[in-house]
Amino acid sequence: MINRHVFTGRNEADLPILVGMELQLSQKQVELLVFPREGLSEDFVKSMHEVWEKGQNLEWPIEPQQIIRPAGEEHLLPLEIKADRPEIISRLQNEWTLKLLSYKLYESINEEISALQQKLESLGDYSQELWDKAKQTWDQVGNHAQDFNLSKNHASELRDRINKLFEQLKKQREGGQAEFEKASASLKQTYEQHLASFQDKLKENHRVNELFDQLKNLQKEIKDARLTHRDRRSLWKALDDSYAFLKNQKENLFQSHLGNRIKGLEDAMKKIQSSIDRDRGNMDFEGRKILDGRIGQLEHQLRATRIKVMEDRIKSKEEKLSDMYRTLQSLKKKEAQQRKKHEESASPAQVEDAKPEALKAQAAPVQKAEVAKPAEPAEPAKAPEAESSEPAELQEDENSAEQKPKTPE
Repeated sequence: MINRHVFTGRNEADLPILVGMELQLSQKQVELLVFPREGLSEDFVKSMHEVWEKGQNLEWPIEPQQIIRPAGEEHLLPLEIKADRPEIISRLQNEWTLKLLSYKLYESINEEISALQQKLESLGDYSQELWDKAKQTWDQVGNHAQDFNLSKNHASELRDRINKLFEQLKKQREGGQAEFEKASASLKQTYEQHLASFQDKLKENHRVNELFDQLKNLQKEIKDARLTHRDRRSLWKALDDSYAFLKNQKENLFQSHLGNRIKGLEDAMKKIQSSIDRDRGNMDFEGRKILDGRIGQLEHQLRATRIKVMEDRIKSKEEKLSDMYRTLQSLKKKEAQQRKKHEESASPAQVEDAKPEALKAQAAPVQKAEVAKPAEPAEPAKAPEAESSEPAELQEDENSAEQKPKTPE
């Protein structure tokens, strides 16, 4: 989600204007910079879109009218400003409201961590109760991050603060760590042997899909195993290498340029369809949470706003998927035409037709080659979802996956 947006519209005198709008989360407000459109150069208008909107500063050719709006207002724009494309402002308001509610949640959890930090500093000895409370807050951050109630940066910042609490508590806790690291090292050695054996199979087995399933099972075992962060990261690197090798094996199966285009388009359609399915599943989840009745008002608003954002996102994705489907039909038709042309060019029946009538009578009859029927366009298929903590090969969606947090040991 962006924090700045530039749009054109009209003021209360019905004169054209250029407006730069910025969400200021820490102040919980929206700042509007209103420029009269008359007299503005095209270079400045272009810079507003390409420079200022991306987060950089600009020098104003004229002093803009500054308007401050509380971020929680029902309408993002004051009544005297009319946007040329109000549907974009409406969608942006939903996104910014979601972002504001998420920021408030971040502030609330941040205060809880500060209270834990103060209590830790007042203690002289290790406290299991404080450890449990820190672990509970860690789980709370993880659940909110998984539900996308917190942004990736805010979740990462909160995890870093809790990790520092754990480090301080670990210094106060004696014993147990050496045994844990020894057990982790033993497990790591066992899984390294499994991976070495698996990579031997890669060199002699060409059943790529079967090997993918085997590697997924091994990955799940490693994911659930009790390992140190360092050992798990080392094994994850070996898994990534195996997935990269399998991916190259799979890509080598496609030779023709047109076939690769079709495959790439189908893969992209599967990802979009999978993303739409996940969005619908998330909408159902949010709806159930709202109906549960055991959530606070802030969380209720956050989840209701997220449903609106997901509805906009699904509509956009479905339009894109429809365009891609039409392109896929065109490509498959072209592939069938090329295949037909190739078969007809080598058809004995065409050579027979070119002979003089006298030679045709002497020649043996030739069976005309059957031309392959053009393939029917495939419907977009649902791709299986992958956990964001898995290696890159299993991740199905670019904007959808969170990195699995380091679990306190």
